[in-house]
Amino acid sequence: TVNLNQSAPKTPADAPGDGAAQAGSQPAPESPAVANGGRVNDSQPVETAAESTQEKQPSGAGEAAQPKVEMDAATRQPAEPEQPVPPPAPKPEPEPPVGKDGVASNWKNVEPPPELEDRVDHTAIQLLEAGDNWMMAAASRRGKMHAHQGIFREDAFGLGHAEGWNFVIVADGGGSRPLARVGSRLVAEAGIAAMIEETHNLAKSSSSLEDICTYLLHHALRKAYDAIRKEAQKRERKIDDFGTTFLVAAHRPMDRQHLIGTLQVGDGLIAAQFRDQPPVVLADPDVGEAASQTLFLTSKPPNEWFSRIKVEPRDGELAMIACMCDGVSDDLIPYKSNLPTLFSFLSDMVSQAEPDQALLEFLAYEKRGSFDDRTLAVIYPRQASPSTMHPASDQEGASRPPLL
Repeated sequence: TVNLNQSAPKTPADAPGDGAAQAGSQPAPESPAVANGGRVNDSQPVETAAESTQEKQPSGAGEAAQPKVEMDAATRQPAEPEQPVPPPAPKPEPEPPVGKDGVASNWKNVEPPPELEDRVDHTAIQLLEAGDNWMMAAASRRGKMHAHQGIFREDAFGLGHAEGWNFVIVADGGGSRPLARVGSRLVAEAGIAAMIEETHNLAKSSSSLEDICTYLLHHALRKAYDAIRKEAQKRERKIDDFGTTFLVAAHRPMDRQHLIGTLQVGDGLIAAQFRDQPPVVLADPDVGEAASQTLFLTSKPPNEWFSRIKVEPRDGELAMIACMCDGVSDDLIPYKSNLPTLFSFLSDMVSQAEPDQALLEFLAYEKRGSFDDRTLAVIYPRQASPSTMHPASDQEGASRPPLL
């Protein structure tokens, strides 16, 4: 069963292509003498070293140096001194969206132009029953900056379950990519559908659950990449125009353990909370060489992302798996102090009558400097209890993170 959060896009045209090459650094500019082959500008008189020294040295002890007088070449009269040109008036700076106190008092909520295709709702929620014992919930909300600029939400998510497996995908379309919102939707849909299909095909396989989980993540990765590649060919666009992150979590309950597989391409966070244990980060955020450079699924061929796959059986009673984009995870830094509080809040939310709606309302929190799209998806047991998510000693005296 798969219930996805966005409708299929309309189809204009697109084709794969290479991204633009990165320009190298420019050499430092040379001095005028070097730049002109050792000669100064022909329009200026050339001074010898001796003449220059004589003009700059006083004629005798206690005698002040005489200033040099510029002569007009045509009249042989002293030239009029050049009048300084007043600098141009500075351009007025645009009104910042946030006031000095950090309060978003002048944020706008602008609708994207009506002629734009591939339209996306500004919010999305989903609640999915995964068999008798497990539940999944997800919510996504357009960030304040995209609302201020009249841009669509570029995040997407997908939930699915089959044959005792639970699957969640979160994708964050790159803001610098013109079809990022299409790319994130494609990988979420294709990845979930691929894992559900193969889970049914492997229901009677004699392979170990660890091997099956690894194969499912491989298959989701390839199908997600292929979905973007085919759409790029169809629209005759570059594949990089669909750039998106790709975070996947696969969960299979076992007798006394929980098998958890993860695949992360790009930033964001996948974490889990086991009862009476501190939260654990399940995958490493993947960034480029520069701290501000995010890698997307389209940044490399799919086989180069296989090393990101992690599959591990874990002991303990699983309370929750959370998968989120960087619009949420960046607000949780440092994770060690803020993740326990987040999971405690999430435990309260999923025990409500409408957990997906509660997640959506939570994602509207205010935090200074935080205005990206926010998406959060969770897997949790049906009988989640807020009182047992964390040990009492962890909750008492714990400071609440700024976003909470």
